[in-house]
Order: sequence, then structure tokens, then C-alpha cells
Amino acid sequence: MANMQQIAPPDSAQGAPLPPPATPPAPPPTPPVQSPPYTLVKKPPRQTRVSRTIELAVLFLVGISILFVFVALFTAPLFQDVSNSIQIPRFILISVPMALIAFIIVLAGLFSKIPMRIRTVRYSVQGLVLYALNATVIGSLYVAPFLPTLRFRHMAQGDVGGVPLCSVGSTARCLSENWMGVAGPALWVIMMFVALLVVLLFIGLLIGRGMCAWVCPIGLLQDLVTRVRSGLKLGHKEFSQRIHDILSLVRFALLAFFLLLALSIGVSLLINHEAGVLYQSQYGDLPLLASGATVCEFCPAPITAYFMPSTITTAVTGDFVFNLENSARLFVFFAVWVGAFIMPQFFCRYFCWSGAIISPANKVSALTLYKDQKKCTKCNYCVNACPMRVRELRDEDTDCRIDNLNCTYCLECIDHCPEKALDARVGKKVLYRGGREWWQK
Repeated sequence: MANMQQIAPPDSAQGAPLPPPATPPAPPPTPPVQSPPYTLVKKPPRQTRVSRTIELAVLFLVGISILFVFVALFTAPLFQDVSNSIQIPRFILISVPMALIAFIIVLAGLFSKIPMRIRTVRYSVQGLVLYALNATVIGSLYVAPFLPTLRFRHMAQGDVGGVPLCSVGSTARCLSENWMGVAGPALWVIMMFVALLVVLLFIGLLIGRGMCAWVCPIGLLQDLVTRVRSGLKLGHKEFSQRIHDILSLVRFALLAFFLLLALSIGVSLLINHEAGVLYQSQYGDLPLLASGATVCEFCPAPITAYFMPSTITTAVTGDFVFNLENSARLFVFFAVWVGAFIMPQFFCRYFCWSGAIISPANKVSALTLYKDQKKCTKCNYCVNACPMRVRELRDEDTDCRIDNLNCTYCLECIDHCPEKALDARVGKKVLYRGGREWWQK
């Protein structure tokens, strides 16, 4: 042990400093993360002159069709005199505009190089349905009363008559009827009510609130009023988000009120027929409401298409009577159409009971809007184009279906999205993606 040499420790053990390790160069500073732009990234595809001409032609024919509907259905004697004087059958005068509109739609489909916005197709479909549900006995008496869409006056065997019931009006009449009848239970009332529920459930599960944008004539007329304001270069007014959300609940309150009022009439007739008749007589100043068609008294469709022409006629002849019923009709008429001029789809957004009865189906309907969040730049073009101002089109931050209760599936948002981030689909099957490229496939 003593003969062993001692090994000197290394310099590091003796406290000598080691050279510092080489430090890597500092990475370049990362640029700050910018939020998605809210300015236009790229413009939506512009239409060609040919497609624009076709759209104007379609809109012109839709306007003619509406004019014919008003003349043929709501001033029937005048229309009969005109048709008799020129010796042209009525069905020809009614069918010609329908055939022209259908021809243009088919023509645009055959020549796929002609892009056409979905709005033109929608207006054309609404114009055709306007005839089918108001100018034909089958559509008027057997189809329209089951649909969740407002409607005008129907013609039965060439004469104007009856109450223009929709699905809500039909439901109200069922609830207000004498369920026991004269000789026993009124099975037809029960069967009618069950049939209404089945049809509404089927339509809701299939297309949700799509009939509001593709069938209802009030939606079509409001769209045309909005186009007039846009043509005058006047901006549209909008409520704040809070007021919009509150007013969106009004249509559900109106639906509940009218149906409960009809139900109270039916229950009173069931308990005591004489007492029920007395209860109905309290609403004598509002005949339609007293009859059980509670919603029809304040519906803008018959007021616009039938009652207002009659009111104008009586005002010209000096026979107008300023009573409660006429006052209510005047108020509804001016409120709806002045509101539509100021704000797109004013009545449909906040007050339409037919939209309220079918709108919950948007949550489960087969037809839906789908948003691809990866493509969305939040440019806000979709919300600006949406007549119902569905803000979820912009604000949703995940890939999802847009199932807002206000959405009517008009598909305007799809046509105006420059990034093609929206599409209409059934399940995973894409039905419409919008834009010129889509029509040119």
C-alpha cells in the first residue's frame, strides 16, 4: 500500500474551470399570431350576363304569376269577365305562367354552363306552389290545410269561399270544434287532428322549416319587398342580438295563445254546449276568432290577399266601417309590410306561428346545413346574406350542422360563401354546395 503511487486528480477536481459549452444561435422571433381576417378574402363568383338575364326573366314571370293570382283568386268576378270577354279558358290563363317558369328552370338545368343562383330557383318554386295551393281545388282543400305554411284564399268550384286554413288554422279548428258532435263523438275531428300531427311530424323530420323558404307565399312577398329596398340602395335595419333573441320567442307565445284560445272554446262546448255558444259570442266583434279559426283573424296572408282588396273597395264606395275587426286587419297589414321593408323577413323571424310549430324539427331534420370550419374565414358574408340572420353560420368554431330554429333552408348563405365552407346535405350526401362551379359540374 505504501509503495503505491498516488494519482493526481484532474484539473476539474482541483477547482480549475472548464470552458463553457457552445451555445446554439437564438431562434428568430416568431411573428405574432393574427386573428382570422374579417375582410373579404375573395369575392363570390360573379354571374354572366346570360345568367343574369335569365334570372330577371324568371323574376318577371314570378311577378306576373303573383299578379294573376291576385286577379284570379281575390277579384274573381273581374277575372271571370276578362276571361269570358277574350274567350280563353281560365285554366289556360293560370297555367301559362307556370309552364313558362318551369320551362326556364329546366332550360337552365340542361345548359349547365349557365350559372343561376339558388334564389331564382326558390322564387320560381314559390310561384308555382302559389298557384298549386290557391288556384286548384285539390291543393286548396286537401293539401294546403295540412302544410305548415301560410296561404291565401282558396277557390272551390270557381267561387271564392271558405277560410284559408293552414296547418295551425286547421289545428285550431279541430281544438275548437264540438268534439261530441250532435249524435255522438265527432270522429272526423279526432282523425283530422291525428292526421295533422302525422303530416307535420313527417315534414319536420324530412326538411325541418324548409317550407317557409320554398312554399310560403308570405315569405316570397317579403323577399320581393326586400329586393325593392335593396334596389333603392337603402340599408336594412337590425335589432341588437339581445332584442333579436327576445323577439324570436314571440312567435311561440302567439302559437300557444291561439291554440289555447281555440282549446278553451272546444272545452266549453264539450262541457256545456249552451255555455260554449255564449262564450263564443263574446268574441262577436272578431268573427273568425269566434268561429275557432283563431289564427286566421290576424294572419297576413288572407288580410293581404283578400280582406285588404275588399277593404279598399268599401273605402272607395264609402261603405267602410271602422270597427274592431277592420282596425286589427289594418294594423296587421301595415305592421307586416312596413316591417318587411325595414328588415328582411320581419314577420317570419318574430311573429309567424306556422314557422313556430315546425321550427323545433330543425334539430332532427334529415335536411341540414353543414359548416366546414377549416375553410371558414369569418368574413361574415353568410350572416349578411341570411334573411333570418342566423349568426351561428359565422360563430360556430367546429365542424357541425347548423340547426338554429330560425333557419328556413333558403340556402342564401351557401351561395354567398366565397370559401365554400357551407353546404346543404341529407346525412352525408351533399345536395348543394353553391356557386358557379357547382352549377357548371
